[in-house]
This record gives sequence, structure tokens and C-alpha cells, in this order.
Amino acid sequence: MAKKKTNSSKGKGWKDFISFFKNKNNQKVFGFLFLLFALYFFISFTSFFFTWKEDFSFIAGKENSWISILTDSGIQTQNSLGKFGAIFSFLFVHSGFGISAFFIPGFLLFSGLQLLGYNIISLKKYIRESIWGLIWIPVFIYHFFKSQIFAGEVGLESTGLLVLLLGSIGTTLLIIITFLIFITLRFNITPQKIIDFINKLKPEKSINNVKKTNNPTPAPLPTSDSEEKLKVKEAVLPKETKKVEEKTENDDVNINIVELTEEEELDNSEIQEKLKELGNYDPTLELSSYKFPNIDLLNDYGSGEININKEELEANKQR
Repeated sequence: MAKKKTNSSKGKGWKDFISFFKNKNNQKVFGFLFLLFALYFFISFTSFFFTWKEDFSFIAGKENSWISILTDSGIQTQNSLGKFGAIFSFLFVHSGFGISAFFIPGFLLFSGLQLLGYNIISLKKYIRESIWGLIWIPVFIYHFFKSQIFAGEVGLESTGLLVLLLGSIGTTLLIIITFLIFITLRFNITPQKIIDFINKLKPEKSINNVKKTNNPTPAPLPTSDSEEKLKVKEAVLPKETKKVEEKTENDDVNINIVELTEEEELDNSEIQEKLKELGNYDPTLELSSYKFPNIDLLNDYGSGEININKEELEANKQR
């Protein structure tokens, strides 16, 4: 009985814990807290890259613990967010992941927005890519640039271990291969897509090459006698055209301009007088000489009755 009670009490405690986070009001509270911490870490990490030299002697000193740094009023840090900002930035940037530590405030930012109901990106996808970036970026920076501030302790220790196991060339190849694998999986790049992309670039290159090349002059072809005669005639033609042009330039062209006269408008009384003198217009006077065609010109189609040939019908029946 005692075991059942303990199991039931644990189950209730777990359900209460889950229901606490499912509450919308609690989610909003945690969402705003995550946004606050995201902004705090972002400012402190950014300030670290400008003030780490002044704060390094206080934070990294073995004789000074973090509690003594916080309680000692004689220690003054130059970080924009004070002693807490200097401690957190030293912990995550210098002793941690270097510049890739900015993935941490990014995670807090997107988590806070998701709790507030704003699903900007997939949080699971961001976590997977952040884990890869927290490991790969420090190794890349320290291996090629030897910067401990931007690579952090993770980059320093990981690169030293890889060089010890694979050598410098092997570490370089590993960094390149892992980057290609990440790009392939992240953007779904396939060999066929790479081939298609290269094929798209080929026509553009060929066009550019054609534009750059000079147009070669064609070699003269052998001419026959008939072609030579045509050339002679073509050479004579411009002289004739010149003569014609000279004539046209010297000839004077007379143009007669006819002046337009406006017709006078008549009043109603004048119109009535003209009608009495001339009478109404008869359109049949113009066709007074017209004669109707003779009937002989028409086709004779008979009376229109259908004649049946009995002999032809009997012949068709016998078939």
C-alpha cells in the first residue's frame, strides 16, 4: 500500500509540473523572461569583445572567486552589464564556445517568442543546427585563424585534439567534409542539382566568349567573268543617279493653289422661292431612259411538275 501511495504521489507531482507549464499565463511569464535573458546575454557577449582585456585580470585570476568578485566593491568591471555580464560572457565566450556562443541568446529569443505564440522558425531545427555550430565554428576559427577569443576554450582544446589524432592536413579535410555534409543536408543539395547548375552556366560563358572574339574577315572568293561585268555595271550606276539628282534640283515645279470659296447660306424664305421656281426633286428623271429586260433573257424551267418515267422505274425494279 505504501508503494502505491508513493507512486501515485509522484504521478500527481509530475502532472502538476506539466500543467504548470501548460498554463497560458505561466507561458507568457516565461516567454518574457526568456526574451529578457536573451537580450541580457546578447549585450554582455557583445561587450565582452571590446572590454575583455580590462576585465580579464579580475575574472580569470585564480585568487579571485566569483563570489569575491561580486562582493568586493574595489573590483570594477568594464562590461556594459556590470559584474554579472563580465562573468557570464567570460564563462560562455572565453571559457566556452567563442563567437558561436551567440547561439545561446538566439535559442532564448526563439523560445520566448514561441511561448508567446509566435512560431517564427522550427525550434527543433534551430537546436540541431546550433549544436553543430557550437562545435564546428570554434574548431574552424582556431584552426585557420588561431584566435582563442573568437574560438573559445572549445575551439582551442578540440583543435589540439584533432591535430594530434589526424594531423593538420587531416583536420583541414575533416572541417571541409563536415561543412559540405552540413550544406548538403541543410539545403538538400544533390549531385544532379550541381550538374544542372553547371549546365546553366555553360551557355552564358559561350555567349560571353563569342562577344569577346573579333569577327574574322572572310577570304575573297574567286570571281568569274560575269561577276566582273556586274561589278562594272554597279560602278556606273551611281554616276547616272547623280545626273538625275542634278536635274531634279535645277527643275522648277509649278504648283497652283486653288482658293476655296465659302457657299452662302440661304434663309427659309429664299429656299421657298427656289422650290417654286425649280419644283420638287424627281429621282426618276435620271432613269428616264431605263428599259426593262425582255422575257427571253430568263431561263425556262417548265411548268414545275415532276414527270415520272415508268420504263426507268421498271428497269430499276428488275435490278
